[in-house]
Parts: sequence; structure tokens; C-alpha cells
Amino acid sequence: MPLISVLILLSLSLCLTLCVSVSLWAAEISLVAPHFTGLINKQHSGPYQNLLQEAAGMAKVDFVEDVTPEKRAIYMFRKRRYDCIYSYANVMRQEFGVDKIVTSFPLGVFKEYMMTRRGTPALTSTAQLQGVLVGATLGTEVWDQELLASGVKIEYAATDEQNIKKLESGRIQVFLAYLPDVNQYLYRLSYSPAHPLRIEFDQITCHRTPKTEAFVDAISKALREMKRSGRTAQLLGEHYLEFDDTLIP
Repeated sequence: MPLISVLILLSLSLCLTLCVSVSLWAAEISLVAPHFTGLINKQHSGPYQNLLQEAAGMAKVDFVEDVTPEKRAIYMFRKRRYDCIYSYANVMRQEFGVDKIVTSFPLGVFKEYMMTRRGTPALTSTAQLQGVLVGATLGTEVWDQELLASGVKIEYAATDEQNIKKLESGRIQVFLAYLPDVNQYLYRLSYSPAHPLRIEFDQITCHRTPKTEAFVDAISKALREMKRSGRTAQLLGEHYLEFDDTLIP
């Protein structure tokens, strides 16, 4: 093959590689952010939002974020209206398949507890939920299927604060709540730290595409470095729960 032809082919190959790379980074990621008490808010200034914004800045990637109620955020992600969502990694892997979902290095970890009114005995077994009225927050029903199947009666409210008020007024006897979300309300609640119902990672969860794979890879490197340096703990403050990197799925 003549030298000039080889050079032309190499130039075209390089151009194609660069064009694909540029198109991946130029395509902005759409992210739906469910309102998480204490962690994600409409002002885009919650601890998780600050953490992701800083990680994206370090990684030099862009995203657009819309904050909605938790149940709507899940619906919109399921309908593929957004590339990514905060959290729900295991739920979405089960629904779409492991090969269809890509997830980031964790922003943090969350734990679900059975909480009762301050001054009442802490619950230690799900058997204690039978025969009592349990409250939970809309959007968290994706994690309640086993309890519902076992006959536990769960009543859903729009916010964590509404559930706490219902707990204090006696309209529910137990609130299925999450830490670190409700840290600010713990002085009003009773629970057993040794008996979480579940422990899972809060990750950025995306429909797998070349664009989202590139985004997740970039922010994961930044998030890993931020955890190692202590920056994650600094940004999350009281909402930071330590976790073992080796357990990340």
C-alpha cells in the first residue's frame, strides 16, 4: 500500500477516535435527583449534590440535575427520561439486568431501621411489625416488597417529617426510616443501631451507554480519591457513614 494511503488511513482513524471521544464528553448527562431528607434538596446544595458537583469538577465532566419527589424520580428513570439517578442501584440491576446498568463509586452508604417514638422500646425483629401500623415514605416502597408480602401493613406519606409527626401523634406505631437521611430527627426517635433492616450503597445509577460509562468512570475515580483523602467525610459531615470499599458490588 502506498505510504500516502497509509497516512490517510491513520489520519482518518485518529480523527474518528477523537470525534467519538469528544462526542462522549460533549454530551451532557441528565440526572434525576430524588429528594432525600438531609442529603438532596431543591436548591441543589445538599451534601450528596455538593459531593457530586465537586467530583464532576475534578473529572471535568458535566451533568444537568433535576430534583423531584422520590417516587417520581424512580418513575422517570424507569421510563428512561434521564440517563442517571441517585441511588437504587440494586433495584435497577434487578429490573433492567446487571448488564444494562452502570454504577459509580459510592457517594455514601445508607441503613434502614425500624424507628419508634422517643422513649419507647426499640424494635429488634421484623416479627414485631406484625399487627401494628407501619409508616414509610413514598418512593421507598421499592425496598418494602418482602415486608408487604409477609403481611406487614405499611402506610405511605410524602415526606419523612410527615411520618415522624404521624408517629408522635399515634397514627402509626413504627416508621421505616433511613440513616443518614433522618439524622436531624433522631432526638425524636428510638431505634436499635445494631438491628438495621438493610445496608446499601448510595451510588450514581445509570442506564448503560457509552456516554454514561465514560461519565461513571470519570466521577468514580474522583469519588474514590475524595474518600481516600477524607474530603467525602468533610463534605457529608454528620451524614457520613464509613464503609468498606472492598464490599462495593
